[in-house]
Amino acid sequence: MKIYNRNDGAARKVLAIVKRLAKNSKDDSYVAVESYVNCREQGFALASHDNAKVAFSEFRRSDDIVVYTGARADFAFNTNIPGEEVYESAKFFRFNEHEKAARFIIKFLES
Repeated sequence: MKIYNRNDGAARKVLAIVKRLAKNSKDDSYVAVESYVNCREQGFALASHDNAKVAFSEFRRSDDIVVYTGARADFAFNTNIPGEEVYESAKFFRFNEHEKAARFIIKFLES
């Protein structure tokens, strides 16, 4: 028997840092954590109550971290897969830049 483990290690590290940074944020709004599933890209999406959404995971073609940003309507409802415009403007971070990716995400959600 083979058991498949989601390929979300990088996303889990980024999410842990995002949570730590959010505690120190002066922004008192709420952000919901959702899953992001797009084939090999397995990670998380964060949706703010003011319509911003960000999805992040390990990129499908490398070990780098990819972050997609936009409005809620720019992402598929059930899977959080970004639309073409958001997909084209993805931000990439090296595989070990979890902190840098998390700071980028927090900055986007606070803006």
